Amino acid sequence: MKELKIFALRTCPYCQRAFGYLNKYGLPEDVNVRIIYEDEEKDLADSYDYYYVPSFYLNEEKIHEGAMDEKDFLEVVKKCQ
Repeated sequence: MKELKIFALRTCPYCQRAFGYLNKYGLPEDVNVRIIYEDEEKDLADSYDYYYVPSFYLNEEKIHEGAMDEKDFLEVVKKCQ
């Protein structure tokens, strides 16, 4: 099973937009989603190489970082297939 880690902040409007796309489009069934709020899991967040949220890692590969539009989210979905 694949794991999609999403590093986010609860107060981030870009993260909320990404979660809206996630709710709208979903992901393939074989993808387990783990949302990691960097201010709540600081040690884990610090062990990954990113600067902007939301950041998406498929297994251990970064596949998107920062603000996204619908097209960007659909690219994430494609990479998860």
